Amino acid sequence: MEMHNNLRKLVGKVKLFSSHSAMTTSIVAEAKILKALKAHLHEDDVKVSEIQVDGNFAQGKGFASKFSAVDFKAKFGDGQEKEFNWFVKTTSNSFGNWAKKIRADEKEIFVYKTLIPSFKDLISNYEAENVISLNFANCPYAEFNDSSYFIALDNLTKLGFGEPKDISFGLGIASTSLALTELAKFHALGHAHIKTSKADSFLTRDFFLHDPLDEEVSITLKDMSKDLLELALVIMSVCEEEGQGISDRLESWLETEDIFGMLSMLNGPNEKGFNTLCHGDAWFNNILFNNESGECALVDLGTVHLASPAADIAYFLFHSVSPDFRRTHNEKLLRIYHEALKRFLSALGENPEIYTFKELLKDDQVYKVHGFLWSLQNLPLVLLPTKELEFNFSTSTRENPQKFKANLRNSLTEHFHKNP
Repeated sequence: MEMHNNLRKLVGKVKLFSSHSAMTTSIVAEAKILKALKAHLHEDDVKVSEIQVDGNFAQGKGFASKFSAVDFKAKFGDGQEKEFNWFVKTTSNSFGNWAKKIRADEKEIFVYKTLIPSFKDLISNYEAENVISLNFANCPYAEFNDSSYFIALDNLTKLGFGEPKDISFGLGIASTSLALTELAKFHALGHAHIKTSKADSFLTRDFFLHDPLDEEVSITLKDMSKDLLELALVIMSVCEEEGQGISDRLESWLETEDIFGMLSMLNGPNEKGFNTLCHGDAWFNNILFNNESGECALVDLGTVHLASPAADIAYFLFHSVSPDFRRTHNEKLLRIYHEALKRFLSALGENPEIYTFKELLKDDQVYKVHGFLWSLQNLPLVLLPTKELEFNFSTSTRENPQKFKANLRNSLTEHFHKNP
């Protein structure tokens, strides 16, 4: 069976691979929707008259959560009827414990309920509405406790947001520029928020890699990182052109480096440079584009933490554009980001030169390895069908690491041969 003979093409087609399998359907109970609606509207005399739940979403858009589009009509006591279009996230059964240990669900609710309102206040206080517009989804209802996670968001696809129009082997220049501008906006607002609100460690800390609260998470993540990198090398060895030897050279380099330690360090604050609130998982599947209005929106906000903005930029570029595109346009893209950052900082009353372009260029050289390593070890996760991910991660324990590794390798090999 013929395989892709060029790794660049494989990375560019990750989006196509990931659409082959659907997310596990999340059954959202009507009673839960009604409870959320009543709390949102502060209205008891209301009932759900019609409801349609669609839990089929392309894999890659719900690694640690289950997503459902919920369209429903509500009938009020006075006879009026209103339609609602929500996007509901609930914790995946397989990944629920992980999400809790790294506080991703709890943090996402905090971002929607506390951080984004703070952003709105900052924009209003500085009368910056003509410069800064927020495209985050509204959050009608959120619930987090020891047994459940439930967050309802307005469905942005109903407002014209969706996939970018210029994607083939990665994003094109238009969508890449939009995304980097949106990241610059988030970083500027994050900087202003920290400066004015003195954000506590819950928001600024990275509970995933840099300073996890759970020792078992740290140990398992380290093993998993090694396993995923090995699987990525298998993909590269299959896809590279004969005689390239890229996978062999990369394997030799990985054997001499503390990869997990390197990622942990780069995921945290830059002790000698500029830091701000970063998205933490910014790639094109976590960014929605409105091709008509020329806007985009960041989603999946459970990994926000304090770090160098160069970490977000490198992560985004290595996950979202082709290697040739990145190499050709890298400085131009950094300039687009930096000009936007200066514009947003200035609108918020901040020093627009607090992070100079020269400093960004220097940080970019350091954080390229951050983007590269993350994209490399995320590649098997994006390629695998979600049902296989759920099975494999449910077996991921310290007691049985070999079974976990074997399951992942077998699943990936089978899926790869079915989808050449």
